[in-house]
Amino acid sequence: EAGTITTGADGTGELGGLVKDKYRLVEIEAPQGYKKLTEEEEKVNIVKESDFSETDRTASKTITNEPETVDVTVTKAWIGPAKSSATVELKKEGQNNVIQTYDLKPGENWTHTFTGLDKYEANGTPIEYTVKEKDIPQGYESKVTGSVKDGFTITNTNVEKTEVKVKKKWVGPIGNSATVQLIKGDAPNETVIEEKVLNAGVSWEHTFTGLDKYEANGTPIKYTVKENDIPQGYKSEVTGTVEDGFKITNTNIEKRDVKVLKEWEGDVGNPVVFQLIKRDDP
Repeated sequence: EAGTITTGADGTGELGGLVKDKYRLVEIEAPQGYKKLTEEEEKVNIVKESDFSETDRTASKTITNEPETVDVTVTKAWIGPAKSSATVELKKEGQNNVIQTYDLKPGENWTHTFTGLDKYEANGTPIEYTVKEKDIPQGYESKVTGSVKDGFTITNTNVEKTEVKVKKKWVGPIGNSATVQLIKGDAPNETVIEEKVLNAGVSWEHTFTGLDKYEANGTPIKYTVKENDIPQGYKSEVTGTVEDGFKITNTNIEKRDVKVLKEWEGDVGNPVVFQLIKRDDP
């Protein structure tokens, strides 16, 4: 080591008392906000004997430092059906000016890295970057988490709601009430979401409202209904869909016997064929 040169505010510095020889300049510390020279870059910082002036026996060398940069990675996550793309804006924290935009797509795993961004402002303060989604899809809420260091995640959560209508029908004597369950999923993993008591006071109808429309993986949630505690002597049948509404029909299946006796006054006649008649009037 022949000596140390420390530059001033204007970026210049010097070292005297050297013999005319070959020297290599190695950067010990870069200016704040600038990248330190790599070993490969330092290999060109050679002062040769021929660089020395014959008149004043001085030599000069210019070293160029590039500003420090950062990369900002952003990933898109969907809770609900994923769209075909999402436009992300890169901004400085607290500012509305858009620095860069990028369209995230599933073919790129919904991830992108903004590279070569200035790390510091001109006054030396670190730049805080953030990301934001442009034009959030209808039916979604967008939330940004993470940091420049760890990367950002923009999570879009589907908040669309649906409703399920159900109507009770009786074939036979009408009961006092019926408890209807709203079911999510299929057996054996089905879950009872809600219960409602139907009766004549509500016209044997109800609408379950404010229900999530999609699972977290984007598939539509399957809803159905069933009756809890079917009355004795009845069978229960569920028909319909979420879109059209469900109908629960209770059909009375109780049985009884009807006996008939034929009596003759006088001689007994030929065999008689009886008809069993169902009458709607009393």
